[in-house]
Amino acid sequence: MSGLQFCGPSESSWSSGREASNLSRSRRVYRWFLCFLAALTILVCPAALPASSGPHYVFNRADFPTGNVPSGTAVADFNGDGRQDLVVSNTSDNTVSILLGQADGTLGAKTDFSTGTAPLGVVVGDFNGDGKIDIAVVGDCNAAGCVSILLGNGDGTFQTHADYATGAGPIGLVVGDFNRDGVLDLAILDTCGPSCGFVSVLLGKGDGTFLARTDYPVGQAPGAIVVQDFNGDGNLDLAVANSSNTVSVLLGKGDGTSRHTWTLYRMQRPLELLQATSPETRFQI
Repeated sequence: MSGLQFCGPSESSWSSGREASNLSRSRRVYRWFLCFLAALTILVCPAALPASSGPHYVFNRADFPTGNVPSGTAVADFNGDGRQDLVVSNTSDNTVSILLGQADGTLGAKTDFSTGTAPLGVVVGDFNGDGKIDIAVVGDCNAAGCVSILLGNGDGTFQTHADYATGAGPIGLVVGDFNRDGVLDLAILDTCGPSCGFVSVLLGKGDGTFLARTDYPVGQAPGAIVVQDFNGDGNLDLAVANSSNTVSVLLGKGDGTSRHTWTLYRMQRPLELLQATSPETRFQI
């Protein structure tokens, strides 16, 4: 008897009143009950079904010690062994921790290097052109606001930090060549208070040092910053998410300055920005 016939009267039984009348009510109820039970078993016991042959992705967690109140992180090969390492900013310790990557995917014990006070956001890049990765990290710096530059030695260690003034309350930063001179520059997000916000641009000199900052206003209490060429002119631009439910776009002129600041009122409590990496992605302003 087929499954369809088992779970209900057959087509012939519908056409014959005598056969339908001979099928007792108790037997019909029993058959429908068995069908219901089979369906319920499949729903609540999916393990009874054939196992999927598709891929299964599992992330195994491993924890590695840092300093106190880690707030920012970046990845790079700090010792030139071809493995990715981590730098973590420790706000309460006024340090960054370097954790060197191991061949098995784990991280070695941390090594700490001093920064300005209360470090937060951190980025990496070769700021002096020696082929070794350096670190830039923003911090409170005793309420003055600064970015600390730690030049790398190429072996996973770093030189004593040098500090450069930023606006008040820096929380994050991005790196890029804003004046197209082949040297990396910095754009730093300053949360100067609940009713204001700035981006400070520090142009690199190519030797690991930086020129004095130039500030550009953005929305109130900004919270995140990204860099990209949004209008396709070959110059790097900036976008900033603000607590005033806006995003500010600063179009670069290619000389390290900004020609326009556009504020778009199309966000709800923006906390972070995701950068589009496709060169075809453009902001429509």
